[in-house]
Amino acid sequence: MASETSKNEDLLKEIRDRFTYCHDYWSEIYDQGDVDMRAVAGDPWDPKERAARERGPHPRPCLSLDELNQYFNQVINDIRQNKRGIKVSPAGSGSDDDSAELLAARVRQIEYEGKAVPARITSAENMIQRSFGFYGIGTRYKNDTSFDQELYYRRVGNPRAIYLSPDFKEADASDMDYAFWIDSLPWDKYKRDYRQARVTSFASDQLVL
Repeated sequence: MASETSKNEDLLKEIRDRFTYCHDYWSEIYDQGDVDMRAVAGDPWDPKERAARERGPHPRPCLSLDELNQYFNQVINDIRQNKRGIKVSPAGSGSDDDSAELLAARVRQIEYEGKAVPARITSAENMIQRSFGFYGIGTRYKNDTSFDQELYYRRVGNPRAIYLSPDFKEADASDMDYAFWIDSLPWDKYKRDYRQARVTSFASDQLVL
């Protein structure tokens, strides 16, 4: 029992160390993304600077002119009108246009049923507005009585919940060793879904979701 507990503690320490490494590496970019989102929301003023101007002995106005969203919307609306998707082209021995078209139709069906479009649009919108965005692809059982699984796209509305390993070399991070997807649950749902879990603190002071 002691050795098993020791292994678990070593694993938790490794997870915490990795998360701290990821958090420290991306924190400046994520914080600057929050500044960008304030400007997108129409309030580019730093809260402390706004307070100093409005509450000082000689209050001064804080003008907020929206000069960004017209350009953001041009790009985002173009993405909405020209939806991105996977393209299938025949290559190699035995492949032809007919088989590629059948495979492409199947891919389009998976993307439609898995809600690929909103996941991609949200990712692109975050990328344009704050410089980074994500979406996920996972598998799930089709229903409670089936062993058949299906692919689906996971929309990431808050990209600050994603922490990638910083050591990747490829442009698309396909060679990364690990990543974190931080999520929060209501306490009642947590106890219902994870009945055997032991509650352990996990660097909560570092999380900003």
